[in-house]
Amino acid sequence: MTMQLHGLLASLPRRWLEARGHPPPDGGAPGTIGRETQRALLEAVASLGGEGALLALSRGVLTAVDEPLVYALLNVASVEALIDKEQRLNRFFHSHHRVRVVALGPGHLTLQHESRADAPPARVESLFVLGLHLTLLDEIGCHHVQATLPASDDPDAVVFREGGVRPPLPPGDASRWRFTWSRFVARRAWTPGLDEVLERASTAPDLDAPVPVATRVADVVARDLLHRWTVEEVARRLGRSRRALQRALSEEGTTFSRTVEDARLAEAERLLTEPDRSITEIGFTCGFADTAHFSRRFKARRARTPTTWRQQQAGGPRGAASPGPGEGGVV
Repeated sequence: MTMQLHGLLASLPRRWLEARGHPPPDGGAPGTIGRETQRALLEAVASLGGEGALLALSRGVLTAVDEPLVYALLNVASVEALIDKEQRLNRFFHSHHRVRVVALGPGHLTLQHESRADAPPARVESLFVLGLHLTLLDEIGCHHVQATLPASDDPDAVVFREGGVRPPLPPGDASRWRFTWSRFVARRAWTPGLDEVLERASTAPDLDAPVPVATRVADVVARDLLHRWTVEEVARRLGRSRRALQRALSEEGTTFSRTVEDARLAEAERLLTEPDRSITEIGFTCGFADTAHFSRRFKARRARTPTTWRQQQAGGPRGAASPGPGEGGVV
């Protein structure tokens, strides 16, 4: 069964409690977990396992590394790219809280966990999200990650070092986090299915008929649909100049922006055939700016909304695809 990142994260404290023989505060009721219930679950984990258990909970997200949304977050070549993707994710999922970048530089990152409008996050909520960021930083390739709580009563106390929590955590405000790491070496997990397709595409021998340039561009873009691809980046990967790439695409009757959008829409169509995935998740995973942008571009190019397209693929009548424009520098 597929799952969205938010649904997976919401389930982690309940699963932690059940694994230790403790009935969760909500009785283990299925369905959407509201904010108050989620807070009660996190408080129960902290009560039974200590606050350090909250930081370790988010390791459970790695059980879904082959999920497109989780894969999209982990498929990065820098911490800056991870944070950029997270900020875009915040625009898709309108949760009560958000994470704001305070400082980012070589070997260090400071984040602020804050409310969008109402009461500030509870301490247990902030520690849980802190744990998620520790997991993400470790998984993308940050070595010897350390974390402190600069707004707490002991701002210099290291709460995480060498892959482990260092209790007791200092009391006070836990909504600001400072991370440091010794070096960064990009890595990501092999994703069954997707990586196999990409490997075949990259290692396939040349045939007599040349591969269209647009296809080669799409192969590059498909490796990270969330990345803000520029003509220059793709041209370098294909061993061409910017002008040569644009000229070759023009000769094939297309543009760079349209080719990038083609790759995003192709993956969106594939994901839309999986009924458990939400339109919001698909739009984010495929690199669109927000849900409204995804719907507008899909309708412009497919003559129907993503929801209608999905319904028709499930058994309704099909309509003809509609072409649409696409041009720009960064997409």
